[in-house]
Amino acid sequence: MERAVSGKNLLVLRRFLIAIIIFISLYPVAKAQEKAGKVDMALDQSGTYLWYKGDRPMEVYLALDEVAIFQDSSRKLTAAEIETMLQDNSPQARITKSNDFVIYLTIPPEGNKTRLTEKLSLFKEKLGSRAGSPVFYPGPRKNSESRMVLTGEIIVRFSPDWNEKKITSWAKTRGLTIVKNFSFSPRTYLISGPEGLENLNLANEIYLSGEVVYAYPNWLKTMSTRALPDDTLFNNQWHLQNTGQGGGTAGEDVNIINVWDTYRGTTDEVIAIVDDGLEIAHEDLSPNVLAGYSWDYVGGDSDPTGGHHGTCVGGVAAARGFNTQGVCGAAPWAALVGHRLLGAGTDTNEADALTRNNQILDIYSNSWGPTDDGARLEGPGPLTEAALLEGITNGREGLGSIYVWAGGNGYDADNSNYDGYANSRYTIAVAASTNYGDRSPYSEAGANILVNTPSSGGSLGIITTDRTGSSGYGPENYYNNFGGTSASAPLAAGIIALLLEANPNLTWRDLQQILATTAEKNDPSDSSWTTNGAGYPVSHYYGFGRIDALAAVAAAETWVNVGPEVSAEDSSSPSLPIPDNDPVGVSDTITISDDFNIEYVEVYFSAANHTYWGDLQVELTSPDGTVSILAEGQHSVSTSYAYDNWRFGSARHLGESSQGTWTLTVKDIW
Repeated sequence: MERAVSGKNLLVLRRFLIAIIIFISLYPVAKAQEKAGKVDMALDQSGTYLWYKGDRPMEVYLALDEVAIFQDSSRKLTAAEIETMLQDNSPQARITKSNDFVIYLTIPPEGNKTRLTEKLSLFKEKLGSRAGSPVFYPGPRKNSESRMVLTGEIIVRFSPDWNEKKITSWAKTRGLTIVKNFSFSPRTYLISGPEGLENLNLANEIYLSGEVVYAYPNWLKTMSTRALPDDTLFNNQWHLQNTGQGGGTAGEDVNIINVWDTYRGTTDEVIAIVDDGLEIAHEDLSPNVLAGYSWDYVGGDSDPTGGHHGTCVGGVAAARGFNTQGVCGAAPWAALVGHRLLGAGTDTNEADALTRNNQILDIYSNSWGPTDDGARLEGPGPLTEAALLEGITNGREGLGSIYVWAGGNGYDADNSNYDGYANSRYTIAVAASTNYGDRSPYSEAGANILVNTPSSGGSLGIITTDRTGSSGYGPENYYNNFGGTSASAPLAAGIIALLLEANPNLTWRDLQQILATTAEKNDPSDSSWTTNGAGYPVSHYYGFGRIDALAAVAAAETWVNVGPEVSAEDSSSPSLPIPDNDPVGVSDTITISDDFNIEYVEVYFSAANHTYWGDLQVELTSPDGTVSILAEGQHSVSTSYAYDNWRFGSARHLGESSQGTWTLTVKDIW
């Protein structure tokens, strides 16, 4: 896991950061033994396999009633063609999901992995597939939005003393093919290996050999989108100018109307919609599409049209405005690019989608992430982590790529800090508020939440572009009930494009500070608000408040870039047992002697022996007394996870001094 980077390496990394690295060994109490029987039963039913994410062992569970078949690029089958073949050869098999990249099939449960492998070979032969894989899940509780499939590829990072000649010889000796390397991650290669379970075994063998830093399968993962469309009709864009439509509260919007008198976006500000597709020929998007820069990871071509979620996202950010038709995006004349990632979301594809053309693309809008059920800890793979670091380091000619992330739709059953994408200091995590100005009834809390923007959940949803004809959410080319934090993130991305038009020299860190320090305190009577040690109001629900576009642009125009990055870190390993069902818990402290202003705090937390991690509430208290609730107890979880060097992020200490005693408190409250 990459740590905080000090300012002496690159001047463009100008972040005042305190990285508190805390390792606490926690021992579960008798409750763990009481629940163990149910867990063992689940493991017996599905089969458990290990893989190594970096140096962390991770469990996956084999499904005996599902397989995945990868499409041959030279002969892509339609769903109808697949159905016909299945009727002729395997009438009990059913398509659960398919695209030009992969086909998921549900089959009658096989008794063991040998029979499953035989059935997989049969499907490959009948469908003319290039490869196939069993389907795994990250936890024993199956969820269609958390499937994991082996692609036959392995991501390997070799030890520092290995050169290219030695790596090539190593691959040749093993009969493996090197597919590509990654310029932003030294000595890291994508290796083509065997299929199915042999792929997983080989990745583990390579890692355990001790010759490499890491080796893991290039998993194809299913991510969930973050829109919550409903059936409420809406014909006005209240999120841009709220006059009380639908009985909402006038003024609860992003205060953007007057900004358009001066800034509307240009082709110099480019927003990449990283999603399930973007209909680049849509009548209200095509005038803003930057030709030649989109990419479809599912179909393997330059037309990202697909799905319907991403087209709605794109319209919120930058639908063409002032053109007498359709809707207006937050940045109505900014440029758009589509990266159709979802459906082909391997670690290599994620990494590429977040760094592709990063000297041209400014903002990457991401309205997706791990399933919002609060039952898992999931984040980027090591390669995508390296890609994010590459983006903020070298993107935009050293000013840093801007990563905007939906904060999540799990409400109180989940927490945005369980999402390793949204809780990265490299990303801007965005929550959602309603047309009344209060918390949307799905928006997740989190110490990592920086700001919020309007979305659905009140009396109205968001109107935006939709796939044309019958391909979208509705029959029209526009959809008036888009929502979730899926709508919040692109609204923030569009506003950021206007800030870059006002001041193209803003770094990725400048933008985070501008958004936070100019935000409006919405829902001011809510009890979640507190004032941090630097005098900024902040909330676990709303971050520093709802984005105020007019105030943010005014600040951007005269903003002085932040100075070189400074970081401080310390660690502790108290090995404290935690009493069960105890509201007091245990605490440990570290003391930071350096004195500088904070932008972000990271806590690397381990409680690997405590598999019922959902019982734990984790709180960080700064020397100024500001509390960051990093994890909320009292929720059911998958015991295939545990806190094992999990990175928590907190934006709540912005502007506070790093100096003094920091306290981490852990409570088992369930």
